[in-house]
Amino acid sequence: MVLAVRREINLDHAKIIVHIYERFSTGWSPRTIARELNEMGVPSPRGSQWLQSAIYGDQDEGTGILNNWLYSGRYVWNRREWRKNPDTGKRTYVQRSKSEWVTTEMEELRIVSPELWEQVKARQALLRSEQGERVKLGLRAASASASGCSTGMGSKYLLSGLLKCFQCGVNFVMHSATSYACAKNIHGGHAACSNHYRLPRRKV
Repeated sequence: MVLAVRREINLDHAKIIVHIYERFSTGWSPRTIARELNEMGVPSPRGSQWLQSAIYGDQDEGTGILNNWLYSGRYVWNRREWRKNPDTGKRTYVQRSKSEWVTTEMEELRIVSPELWEQVKARQALLRSEQGERVKLGLRAASASASGCSTGMGSKYLLSGLLKCFQCGVNFVMHSATSYACAKNIHGGHAACSNHYRLPRRKV
């Protein structure tokens, strides 16, 4: 029976965390950071290669390296709960309402300085704003197309997810408007998967 848990900072891991925050705050993309860490031979939290998703995560849910409140000296619990699917019998995590979250200040566990944390949050906010503008433009274009103001149709990549990398087995996804590529190579770099082949869409 576990009676209590004591959290301590792993100094080696803390250096990597700070490195990621510093890189991102100065303009590096999560994808570029992941590639650098893979080339350096730094294992990911799960012991495999780094991918950009592990770094950027989901800001609203507090997932990903850049959104872990514990690195800022705050422990947030009661965020999720296990629920059983009545049809499958499997248990899955379900996000609770933010009003149910409980935050405890734990300054002794801080890894990232307040200044660096705020710099990262400011850049995330800027990127989210820019992304929102792109979504708005896309919706306007789709609306114009539906109303007959545009003759073009949105691209649909029907083979994405069906093509597999012969080297690592993950999906081939759109790398550009004209080619497919291994998702792990795109997001994790050569160290994650050395298959850098770009499959022409026309050939597919």
